[in-house]
Amino acid sequence: MIKINIHSSLARFTNNQTELELPIDNTSNILTELCQHYEKLRANILDEQGCLIPYVNIYVNGKNLNQIQDSPITPNDTIDIVTALVGG
Repeated sequence: MIKINIHSSLARFTNNQTELELPIDNTSNILTELCQHYEKLRANILDEQGCLIPYVNIYVNGKNLNQIQDSPITPNDTIDIVTALVGG
């Protein structure tokens, strides 16, 4: 199981949990596993084409998911899902 930290603004879509553990072994599986276990989260982090919406970022060990597609994940890795702060 891999530990996933969820930004507090998204916790309402994960049963108010900010830390999750899911069976993920590769970066390409992160979104699939998350959305399979938390259907409400899917509608709030993915667009109609199934792509991550622009103000949500996923980091694996501090590196943006877009930079490390299709990389193995080990139990020591940390995944963070954060939302960008907007406003003025």
